[in-house]
Amino acid sequence: MTKAEFMELVRAQGEAECPTCSRKARHEDPKTLNRWMAVALDGFYEFNSGYPNAPFQAGTLLKGTDGSRGHDSALLRHWGLIAEVPRPVDAPKKMKGSRGLTGWYVLTQRGVDFREGKISVPREVCQMFDGNILIRGEPISYDQALRVKLKVGANNITLDGTEDK
Repeated sequence: MTKAEFMELVRAQGEAECPTCSRKARHEDPKTLNRWMAVALDGFYEFNSGYPNAPFQAGTLLKGTDGSRGHDSALLRHWGLIAEVPRPVDAPKKMKGSRGLTGWYVLTQRGVDFREGKISVPREVCQMFDGNILIRGEPISYDQALRVKLKVGANNITLDGTEDK
């Protein structure tokens, strides 16, 4: 079986066992726009209000806030809510308190419109095994994203941290 044939099989079935190494290959890795991403976007929005179009490091800007809890804030770029930009020339290579792992971003007009409730975005993005991004799902607003329950282990955790049975 060629690589192209295997990739087509994975696309058709969603997942398949590799004939060479017997590991499973999945077609997608879905990410749902959730509360922590919405809270992170709120932090970016507040920063943008004071410093319009200024680049920021997501991890450094959100350090110690609820927006840093999901560690998925950089995924907002897949919805077009933030955009990755090159490191500013005058910025240090590693920000104080940063492990140097975060990129530089700016809030997009789409991100501003989503935060202000003017638009909705699809609920899920999927990173395909070939690197492409698939956006799917019912539209979700900023206010709805703040209420998305997160699946943690075997329990559903509600926004107040209690178990939802």
